Amino acid sequence: MRTRASIATTVGDIERLEGPLRDAERRSARSIQLGFDVTRALALSLPAGTTPKIVVVESGPDLALLALARRSNRFSALGDGVVFLTDPIATNRDLLGELERAVTELVVDAQLDLGPIRSDSAYLGFWRNLATRRSVLDEGERALLPWGLAPAMVLRSGSPPSCVLDARSRKAVRVFEARFPVRHRTAAESDRAAAIGWMIEGPSVTTRRAAREARLLDSRTGSYLLALGETAPPGSLVIRTMEARGEVVAMLLGLSRGPLFVAHASATSGALSRYIPAEIALFRAALALAEGGVTELDLGGLAVPASWVDVRRPLRRLHRPAERRARLPRSSSVGSLSGPSEIESWARRTEPRPRATARK
Repeated sequence: MRTRASIATTVGDIERLEGPLRDAERRSARSIQLGFDVTRALALSLPAGTTPKIVVVESGPDLALLALARRSNRFSALGDGVVFLTDPIATNRDLLGELERAVTELVVDAQLDLGPIRSDSAYLGFWRNLATRRSVLDEGERALLPWGLAPAMVLRSGSPPSCVLDARSRKAVRVFEARFPVRHRTAAESDRAAAIGWMIEGPSVTTRRAAREARLLDSRTGSYLLALGETAPPGSLVIRTMEARGEVVAMLLGLSRGPLFVAHASATSGALSRYIPAEIALFRAALALAEGGVTELDLGGLAVPASWVDVRRPLRRLHRPAERRARLPRSSSVGSLSGPSEIESWARRTEPRPRATARK
């Protein structure tokens, strides 16, 4: 069957693809981070000077696409710095070869900088082919750079998650909840917009100290979540709130699909900050999610204690310079690459170093 390649550059173009994208979402729980609602919201929230460039290959009812964004002479993932996963999405894997060719033609004279790409991606062959499809890089350059680690918690109903097994965390929760009247709940669908607004602006009344220590969402992430909240299907966008002394002090927002929950963003008001309320909110959320049938809590870019993490999946970043003679950044400069700063810092401290080998 004949294939057709195109570039979606407007929200209207993306809305035309809603049917096939939702079909792809139903085939894989992880694609909830790449599907129609997320792609549309990311395109709506791009900063000035950045335009969506979504490469689409269609054949009959099937499609394959890769969501990119362009700023000047650099292509990045559409969700760069907001969504902690980069992958194509396809209803027919036979179209991936055509998608590689279409992406290569689009970025032939530009810098390509995509990530994070997870080691358990079902499309690693696609990434390797895309990295080497253009002319051979200069000696000493690498196209797929080690970037960090993607942490996750394994949850089982009736079994305590890793955070509960950590004595320090149990004590912190016990002390906090014994000292203050605490309430944990899931925000109702009707309260979704108000909850996201709180994560962006914080409480209407606060002290100077709390305002300094508040950890709220940046403007890009906030705009993205507001757009996502308008169209996300019921039950797919979950917001957990924690109240202390009758006031909201922390919120955790995530995407939910079947056995997978992806922690997307968190925010704290700054009140009671010395008790680390974001960790306590995540602690209680893990317990509630486990009882609700979730088996994996993808921690995304959240900063959490290392003892909470059951799985650390290596991440890579695909980098191709605009010119053949351009040099890639050294692996030690991983912190300069864009992405959630918390996980970059954590990855630099925890990523194992390769052992030196003796020369023959």
